[in-house]
Amino acid sequence: MAADPGPLRLRTGPWPWVLAATAAAVAGLALAIAAPLTAAPTDPAWPALALPGWALGGIGTFVLLGAHLVADTRRQAAGPYVSTPAQTLLYRVAAAGGLLTVAATAIEIALWVSKTGVL
Repeated sequence: MAADPGPLRLRTGPWPWVLAATAAAVAGLALAIAAPLTAAPTDPAWPALALPGWALGGIGTFVLLGAHLVADTRRQAAGPYVSTPAQTLLYRVAAAGGLLTVAATAIEIALWVSKTGVL
């Protein structure tokens, strides 16, 4: 007789990566919104808000979403997997927020460069 393997264990996607990606997108978007509300394109505060916003919303969000995809694929391949609609929605919100942040901060960085002549 074969040994009893125990109860079936269902897996879901990894939450930490998608939560971190969403936090990075929200933080980047907050910096993108703060730049025009608190400074002019010629002020030193403008690039101090726009550049980290671009890094968080662009690089940070999409690197974390990539790490989520890798970990999620490993879990799907490891055994029984159950998709979580909330996690899928959060993934999409993070991706959309990251894209919006990259677009907004790219415009802000372009304004800063055109107004100050930097670079």
